[in-house]
Order: sequence, then structure tokens, then C-alpha cells
Amino acid sequence: MKQFSPIAVALGLFSTFCAGVCLLLGWSAPALAATQLPVGETPSAQATVLFTERLGRHEVLVRCGTQGTCKAYLGAFGRGWLPYPSPKRGREDLAAVASPNGAEFALLASQKGATNLWLVSADGLQERPVTADDAGIVAAEDASTDSMAFSPDSSRLAYIAHGDVWVEDLADGQAWTLTQSGSASSLAWTPDGSALAVEGGGMVSRVPADGGDPVVLAQAGGDGTDLFWLAPDRLAYLKGGLRSVSASGKEDTELCASTVRPNSLARVRGGVALLALAATGIPEVFVQPVASAGSTRSGKAVATQVTQGGAQAVFSAPGGDTLCFLRGSRLWRCGLDGGGAAPLSSLPVVSVSVGPLAPLAGGCR
Repeated sequence: MKQFSPIAVALGLFSTFCAGVCLLLGWSAPALAATQLPVGETPSAQATVLFTERLGRHEVLVRCGTQGTCKAYLGAFGRGWLPYPSPKRGREDLAAVASPNGAEFALLASQKGATNLWLVSADGLQERPVTADDAGIVAAEDASTDSMAFSPDSSRLAYIAHGDVWVEDLADGQAWTLTQSGSASSLAWTPDGSALAVEGGGMVSRVPADGGDPVVLAQAGGDGTDLFWLAPDRLAYLKGGLRSVSASGKEDTELCASTVRPNSLARVRGGVALLALAATGIPEVFVQPVASAGSTRSGKAVATQVTQGGAQAVFSAPGGDTLCFLRGSRLWRCGLDGGGAAPLSSLPVVSVSVGPLAPLAGGCR
């Protein structure tokens, strides 16, 4: 674990105190310079951690690099990213995920007691509502990054509203529903964007993105809601640990056992990270090797413990070399070997996602 000098700790506390004063008094700062992209241009996206920090009674969206650099806070709609949190007068940021091309992100936010979904440009300067439900599409306490995802080509956005899966075509704004059970809790696009894996009602199913009958792949175990595709024909999910199921549901293999509940998954280079009990009896992050995408022969490989000191959830960009994890209510990062562990937040963190996002122009401060 990284050790901090008394001077560094004092400076960190002073910075947090100043941010809190600014939040209470309503002071704001000039927005950080942001990338201006011509229409249709794909940004040079960088791996970015998006997380919500709890500042007193407020929840504010934060972005930073996977090493903790370039930290910035989302200001009021239209103001972009700020060097410290600024009050947004009635909006609470609950969860966010970035699009694969890094041009924008989806944001679940609460206004006037209703939680709805917004589409926000990477620079934070432009936004539009995806939903405008007076009652909200989900309870604020249930808002999660697992309930929304961009298609692999960034052209569509899938999300859960009132327990059902919806898909919006971002080019024309047309939206349609894929389920009617009212029980969906998480989703994940197939690598080719033709379908989604959906967990809900005690089952994991594969649902065509344009509509159609779902195919039940497996019985869910209640261990957690994280889903992702190891390959076009192979889905990773949680049930008594890490499992892999074929797209037809005919082959279901245990890769790593775990009694930790709730659990979480993260795709990393050469394997999958999840939580399991260490010899100390507390949950830690372990990495389970996967020999090749979709392979089930790696099920007997030994999972390697990565963290020391406890963990409650794990996150990473697909194929990433850096892990993020929650310890207590604080967000930390470390390498795949556990080295370089350091906190990314000194305040309680509510939700986390890692993905590509266009960088702030002109660097950061």
C-alpha cells in the first residue's frame, strides 16, 4: 500500500476542505478546456475512470485517468468539466458509462426527485435527455452502471427503464423495448452488436437487439449483476463464482468458485477479475486466467490474489492492465500484479465505470 507523507496528507485535506467550502457557498470555477470535435470525427479516446463522489448530501460525477491524473468534476449541464465540484442546483449524478468511441457518455441523474437518463458529450458541454419520465425510470438508490450500455459501434444505447430493456438508435432517436417482464437488472451487448445478454427474473437470457424471442442461457445465482462476453459465443456471469456459458446455453462451465455475495466481474488482459475469500477470510480481488477468448479449458487454472487489505467490488476497462476496486467506500487502483496500489478518491464513492473518453484539450490541471 502506498504511504503518504504528513505534508501530502495535509495538502489533500486542505484541498478537500476548499472544495467543500466552494460547494456550500455556491462558488464556481471556469470550465476546463475540452475537446471540440468536428461532426463525425472519432476522438482519440483514453482509458478514463468515471465515478460519483458523495460530497455531503450531493453526488457529483468525476473523471480521471487510470493513474488518478487529470481529475475533474462535471458541472451544471453546459458548463463542462470543472477543477473542483460545483453545486448543480437540484441535479444529482448517480452513474455513468462512456461510449466505445469516447465521444460521449450516458448519465443517470436525478432531478426534482425523478431519475432519468441523459446523453452527454465527452467535454460535458452538450447534453440531451434520453428519457423524461416524471416518475423516473429507476429509483435513485437502484441506479447502476449495469443498467445501461452502448453498442460496440457506439450507434445504439441500451438501458433499463422500469425493469425492462430499451434500445435507442442514437442517429434518429427511435427507441424500442426488448422485454416486458419488468425484472431486468443488468445487460451487456454481444461483441457484434446483434444481441444483448440480460439478467433478470432469476435468469440470464440472450435477446436480439432488434426484437425477438429471448434464449435462456442460464439460471442466475444472485451473486451479482455483472455480465460481459468473453467471445461472440461465450458469456461470463456470476453464480457461485465465475462461470462461462455458450451463446446457445448448452455449455456452462465453472471457471472460478467464490462464496462472496454480492460479487463483481472485470475483464482484464489475459483473464477475468472477481472477488473471492482470501486466507484471511475477507474478500479480495483475484484474477482468473482465461487461456483464450471463449475457452473453457482454463477452468482449472489457479486464480491469483491481487489485493491485500480487502475489496468490495472490482472494475476495469476491457483488456485493461489496471484494476480499480472499492475498499470500504473509497476507490483504489492497482496493477494486475497488485503493485502501485493507491487511492483515486478521498471521499465516499457510489458508482464506478471505466472506459474510453476523449481527453480534455490542452492537458489538465
